[in-house]
Parts: sequence; structure tokens; C-alpha cells
Amino acid sequence: MKVVLGVFVAFISGLGVGLSIDKKPAHETVGISAPAEEVASTQPRVEKIQATVKPETITSTSDEPISRDSLNELIKLATQPEQQIVDPFSQLVEKISQDANARARVLQALKAERDPLKRAKLLSALSFVDTPDVVAAATEFITQNDSAIREDGYNLLRSAQLTSPAARAILLDSLTREENESALAAAISALVPESTPSTEDQVLIVSELNKLNQHVSPKVRGEVILAMSRWNPAAEQTGNMIQSALTSSDADLRDSALTALVENPIRNEQIKTSLVNLLNDAQLDSFTRWRALDTVGSYNLTEKEKQTIALVRQSLPVPSEN
Repeated sequence: MKVVLGVFVAFISGLGVGLSIDKKPAHETVGISAPAEEVASTQPRVEKIQATVKPETITSTSDEPISRDSLNELIKLATQPEQQIVDPFSQLVEKISQDANARARVLQALKAERDPLKRAKLLSALSFVDTPDVVAAATEFITQNDSAIREDGYNLLRSAQLTSPAARAILLDSLTREENESALAAAISALVPESTPSTEDQVLIVSELNKLNQHVSPKVRGEVILAMSRWNPAAEQTGNMIQSALTSSDADLRDSALTALVENPIRNEQIKTSLVNLLNDAQLDSFTRWRALDTVGSYNLTEKEKQTIALVRQSLPVPSEN
């Protein structure tokens, strides 16, 4: 669990602080924002909740039940800035992984939360869970008219689709149905293969990804490149996608191609040539050139190429942290 959580540190770092959970009417529609004054009146501060709400023990499926107040406090701590979140966030993920009632409370908090930064942290915690109730919540989100909520639904299925055929089918269907580019990009990103994907899934998903490589949105095409490098890294088509993206004028596409090359051992002479061209391009930002330099270092290089790279390395400015 600790190893997996490390992947999400960058994703959840630097986000907003604090979270309170209030009971909401059962008929409240997901994602519809109430006026600011109404939200202020119906969402008292945590201090008020602690002073007025009596502790109520939630029946747990684990050996250690957690009180409602304790769960509220754990959620609040888990959404603090980076230097404070590691232990509470890990505890929250562990608790909702094993306790259906605690999981229901966090799902309730997610539906009620209006702050996008706090929602992102709750989504991050829930995305580790592959239980049917999380799949059901994600399915509810995906039926909403708000594309941002549909995007949340796709992100919720990231872990579930590894073990749930129903969850993977939902994501696969979204590749042909979703019209919003950000939501579609999230659906593509959530389709991560297990260590040994089934041939049937691989054929279906790769077929849809090849179609989406013609999408008008560079954001969608960038996610297609990353997904293809995971689902079918040895395919000639995948190498061609990466090669094309490396020579694109779109910075996001180039970044996706470089990330794909870091994540997967996709190597050919055309890609190597494009990487050398990138690191020699003085018009590009130094960060992109350094990434190209680091990536090309894993290729078999001629003596001339080694000399060229050494000269570039000596003269290339260190990327700014800003």
C-alpha cells in the first residue's frame, strides 16, 4: 500500500486544506452547486460539528470500527498540505478499502464537496478502491450532464477496471460515446492494463485507440499515445505515433511522447533521430531538451552521436524551477 501511495504524492500535493462533512438530502443531485450563502449556512465549520455532533459508531467490516467523528477528522487531516498528509491519507485509504460504511461516508462527502481541490483528494483516495459501491458511484457520475463530474467518474474507475469487467466495459464504451475532450482524455488515461492483459481486451482497446489517434484534440491524442505505449508497446503503429508526436509543434504532444519513452522501452532509429533533433533545437525550452537528452542516452549511440550529445550537455542550461 505504501509503495502504491507514493505514486499519488505529486498528484495530491499543494492542494487546499480542511474538509467538513454534513448530512445532505438523499435527493440532492451530484455536482449542482448551491448559492454561496446557502453553502455557507449548510456547511458549518468543523469546530461547530465537533462541538454539537455526538459521536456515533459506524459498524465496520474490519476488526476496528471507526466513529463518525473520527472518520470526519481523518478526512480533514487527509486533505491537508503535503507535509501533513502522508500518514492520515494512508490511514484513510486503508480504512475505506476495508470498511464499507466508512467508504459510503467518503463517497457522500465527495458528492457534497464543491471545492475542486478537496474533491481531487477524495477522488485520489477512492481511486485505490475497486469495490462494487465505488463502481456504482462512478457509473452515477458518468451519467451526469456536467463533463467535470463525468471526468471524476472515469478517474474513480482507474483501479476498479483492473479487476472489474463491468468497470472496464464502461470505460471502453466511453471511448466511442464521450464528446468532451477532458472527460475523454480521463477515460483513456484510466484504462491501464494489468500485468498480463487478456488478448480480447487488448484487441478491443487498441482498435479504439487507433481510431482516437485522429481526434482533433491534442490533449486526447496525447493520452492515446500514452495508452498505446502501455497496451501495445511493440506495435509499429505505436512507434509511428510517438515519432509523429516528437516532431509536432504541440508541446503537450511532445511531452506525452517523451513520457511514453520513459515508461516503456520503445526504441527505433527514427525516434532516436527525432530525440537528437529535439535536444539540438535551441528554440525549445531547456526542460524539454533535457528530457530528450536523458531519453536518448538509453539508445545505442554512434561515437559521433555521443560527441554531439556531450557537447549539448555541457552547454544546455539547467531548467528553471519556476
